[in-house]
Amino acid sequence: MTREHVLPDWLTGLGLGFSPVVHHAGPLNQVPREWSSKPFRTTVRMVCATCNNGWLSELERKAKPVLTPLIRGEPRRLSVDDQALIAAWTCKTALVSLLASATGPRPGGPPEEYTALYAHRDRAEPLPFSQYWIGSYTGDLRAASAWVTPFVIEAAGAQSPPALPSGYAMTLVLGRLLVQGVRFVVPALAVELVTQRGFVDIWPPTDTVPWPAAGFADDAVLDRMNRAQTLISQVEGVRLSAFTPATELPASTLDGTLIRLPLYCGKHEAAYPAELAYATQRTGRHYTFLTGCECPFGYIIRTEADGAHMKRWGDPAAVEAAYEEWPGEEFVVSVEHGIFSCKEED
Repeated sequence: MTREHVLPDWLTGLGLGFSPVVHHAGPLNQVPREWSSKPFRTTVRMVCATCNNGWLSELERKAKPVLTPLIRGEPRRLSVDDQALIAAWTCKTALVSLLASATGPRPGGPPEEYTALYAHRDRAEPLPFSQYWIGSYTGDLRAASAWVTPFVIEAAGAQSPPALPSGYAMTLVLGRLLVQGVRFVVPALAVELVTQRGFVDIWPPTDTVPWPAAGFADDAVLDRMNRAQTLISQVEGVRLSAFTPATELPASTLDGTLIRLPLYCGKHEAAYPAELAYATQRTGRHYTFLTGCECPFGYIIRTEADGAHMKRWGDPAAVEAAYEEWPGEEFVVSVEHGIFSCKEED
């Protein structure tokens, strides 16, 4: 096995940054692994030498001149072949990024997808049953990112969601370029979709298209795109939703007068008075509290209408400092073994 770059090292020559930066990778519903290195140096040792030095290298060679002006924010028209190449490159990059997110012996994604990618290696186009869109990133929080989010296709109003994903969404940012794609792993469930307003369809392609077009995403919109929240089915009565076992924590549980909430570390849980959740549902007021675990991580947790959400997590001292600045009045609740302190927001 050889090392394949998650994001190609030729990106270092495009002025996206040279100083070490913090990188994150891991499951969508747990605290990610974190490390510091120079940009575009991350590799995965899960690619054979024949592939790495052969068709993967050839794909990078062809994609570089097409992607470079888009990454720099330079206007151009994209031919049908350009669009197919961008979609194929995004597909490959998304699957390689999953390898970097693997934990332990678990593979980074469905093995069948890598088999299909290899079988498709001679075609400058993405895997079948896919759609791709292109737009512009206008945020300032990242120079590059790659998210892969599994989703399900279900009937609106369905009481029990599907047990397995119907496909996955890929959202890739490089400089000013933003590409989003979907791949249906269950062909029978493939439906026509649209994403963020103004984003241009590039796969399947129909004609040359201009870039940039009217599709722009700041950091708030990008966060929704990363979570597959902008994807809308064009089939009446059918919806796309994130596959929650992969994107959300297990459900909280009621333990007497306490609610036990699994934490992002995946190993521990926090407990808080159930009456805070009831009060939020009844009055609309929010309650925010500070907690921690033995990993060690600190967490800021806020009650909302649909449950408690972790708003900050990480280094305990940094999280505690953020909590001190959090808006709200100090609020104390009497519990069985003492008192519980939090902040009450209007």
